[in-house]
Amino acid sequence: MRHVCVPGFAMFSVVHAASKPNVMYIIADDLNPSAFPSYGQPDYGITPNLDKLASEAVTFMQAHSQVAICGPSRNSFLTGMRPDKAETYTFQTSFRNSSMGGSLWLTLPQWMAQNGYRSCGAGKTFHDDETYQPNVYDMASGGWSLECGPYYVSEHDNCPSTARMHAPLPDWAAGLVIVDPPDATVPIVTAGPNSGMATYDTVAGCVIDQAEDNFEDSRVVKHILKLAAAAMSDGVPFFMVAGLRRPHTPWAISPSTKLVAKQVPLATNQKAPINMPIMVG
Repeated sequence: MRHVCVPGFAMFSVVHAASKPNVMYIIADDLNPSAFPSYGQPDYGITPNLDKLASEAVTFMQAHSQVAICGPSRNSFLTGMRPDKAETYTFQTSFRNSSMGGSLWLTLPQWMAQNGYRSCGAGKTFHDDETYQPNVYDMASGGWSLECGPYYVSEHDNCPSTARMHAPLPDWAAGLVIVDPPDATVPIVTAGPNSGMATYDTVAGCVIDQAEDNFEDSRVVKHILKLAAAAMSDGVPFFMVAGLRRPHTPWAISPSTKLVAKQVPLATNQKAPINMPIMVG
């Protein structure tokens, strides 16, 4: 077995079969390697499983995100295209709509499917926005093998929201943000590229009274392992992509989850750059 660790997003686990290696591709949302012991920060993160993986893996120390937001970054590393060519700068756009021929681009899952692999994905891979749309998961392209069945999307682990939005809700936020209470208001950006957009916030985490294996990521993992087992039973090499939402907020946990608090020093400069686009923050 061979492993590859790439900071921030992707972790590969390769198991060699008779002719082609099986590949498990794990994407973790908003995962910052700067807190990991395996990336030189032993005082903050408690990640024994990732540490073990890194000790057995080829670990890339200079693999950086192309753009600091989930959707555009995923569109980039799953196509091999720069964000300016993919023309995706928010999580509401797809590289398939790029004016530079995005509808014809070959993604990594497509390439694997065309080269003898059963290519399956589940969860937050290209992106998701709580709506089952073909472009969101790139289902219409044929990038995922038919044997995988319908693309699996797990219900989110939603914490009670403390969002405060100005009414009416901006188009970009429709369906993405819960307004609680409905008549709450917040300051509106009045200048710069984000003029007219409301700012919002949500709770960092909460406790949900359910077993750990009923949480969103656990359901995604169980589904991917089921698909991998089916491929192995059929004697077909697999390429499985597990899109995990953690550690993206909110950090919903079960009552049985054990938390270990560590003091993390705050940044000296806590101010955002002038005219920084809201999607960057």
